[in-house]
Amino acid sequence: MSSRPAIRDLELMLAATEWPDKPSVLQAGCGAESHVSLPEDFYSVGIDISEKQLARNDELSTKIVGDIVTYEYELEAYDLVICWNVLEHLERPEPALAGFARTVRPGGLIVLGAPNIRSLKTLATKFTPHSFHVFAIKHILGNKRAGTEDHGPFPTFLRKSMSPRALRDFARKKNLSPIFYREYDTMLLRLRERTRVLYQVYRGASRLLQAITLGSFGGAANSDYIMVLEKPEATRPAN
Repeated sequence: MSSRPAIRDLELMLAATEWPDKPSVLQAGCGAESHVSLPEDFYSVGIDISEKQLARNDELSTKIVGDIVTYEYELEAYDLVICWNVLEHLERPEPALAGFARTVRPGGLIVLGAPNIRSLKTLATKFTPHSFHVFAIKHILGNKRAGTEDHGPFPTFLRKSMSPRALRDFARKKNLSPIFYREYDTMLLRLRERTRVLYQVYRGASRLLQAITLGSFGGAANSDYIMVLEKPEATRPAN
């Protein structure tokens, strides 16, 4: 179980959910590892555009090499869909989201984890070149494999359609219900582990941006979010 409170709350919620026998999960854009701990009886299907990353993922029962934007998902095939830190890399998140809504079964859940486009981390990512992202992760955050072979960071688009507000609009149009939402911060923890100076600079800048924009942007604990959407149970026609 994750040490991050927001992810731990999600995992506890999933563990407490009443699932059907032999539940199935689609991990969309899963890459080399799963990011959410699931009950052991789940049958896990992973789809990713990178065959190399899929080959390194040992938590999947079935692996599909494919693009989550254009892939033709089977109708109402999965009890759970998880898309974690992927929406930001899609030039068009909307078709992928629509695919998730089609392939999740009535009563099933869609779990979305993504950067918050109103946070300082995400704004800095959106308005700086990809080469700077590689430099920052490699030399500031200490991931020496960053940018090599098929290791991230990968190019980002960070479209407005992946914002929490836009996702709630999407859910309403698709008759989905948001049942879980948490914000948390990945950047603060990683900077604190690496250097207290940059940690304090980032924290102060985030709060300053929040004050200047009257709360519209910035904030010191909201670089990422988790949202869970529920598809309603199928209703029987009246006699």
